[in-house]
Amino acid sequence: MEQQNKLLAQALSEAKANSQNDVIRSASLDRGARERLVGAGYLEEVMRGWYLLTTPSGVGTTTLWFRSYWEFIKQYLDALG
Repeated sequence: MEQQNKLLAQALSEAKANSQNDVIRSASLDRGARERLVGAGYLEEVMRGWYLLTTPSGVGTTTLWFRSYWEFIKQYLDALG
């Protein structure tokens, strides 16, 4: 259990470091970290390859989406070209 908590904490640190205003592209995380964070509720998928960094208690609310909408649009369009 302690090892799992360390891995989750490490994945969360990596995600926070690679996110911009809580928007993160899956390419900036390794697969194990991404799966750990999704399973624990720390990442919410916006669309394939794009996630919002959240807290597990915030699942199911729209507040996160409304707070991050314009930042996501900006980063998505920048990534397109």
